[in-house]
Amino acid sequence: MSVDRQKVSQWWFSLNSIQRSLLLSLLIHMLVALGILLGAQTAGSLASNPFWGRLGDAYGKLALLRAVGWLRMIPPLFAVAILALDLPPSFLLAAFSVLFFFTGALINGMAIGFLGYLLEISPNHRRPAYSGYFNALAAPAALLPLAGALISDLASLTAVFAAAIAAALRSEERRVGKECRSRWSPPH
Repeated sequence: MSVDRQKVSQWWFSLNSIQRSLLLSLLIHMLVALGILLGAQTAGSLASNPFWGRLGDAYGKLALLRAVGWLRMIPPLFAVAILALDLPPSFLLAAFSVLFFFTGALINGMAIGFLGYLLEISPNHRRPAYSGYFNALAAPAALLPLAGALISDLASLTAVFAAAIAAALRSEERRVGKECRSRWSPPH
């Protein structure tokens, strides 16, 4: 699909100067907000690193993964609350910055937990292969944000966050169910 530059320039210059300045101002504000949110996520990731490391060292990487598994339900709940409260625009960026900070911390906790657990369970001579398998199997998860965007377009942001909460609960329910069955099953 090619862009007809002449039509774009005609459209742009047909806008009066006030409309152009408002459009540019809106675009700049959106980019600034995006930068603030990504900065908050990065700060959360960096600030949480020592906490996740100590937790994983003290209780093991599997316990770290379980803790982060439960905590990952908080960001979608918080996002639904932010959307339901209908906050004024001046508070929205601050509220979402807190959400992105916490999300960055959880993403980092998951990464530390998964990679640490992988290193704990794999024999020394097989670690490169296990790491390669993990990365190959985890790669499709990178496409999940696109599925979230599609759900958001078709339904709403609240539906995306509700689906995230449901998936997290289902994941924990399955894990706990397996744990209980293995713990209380009679030996074969």
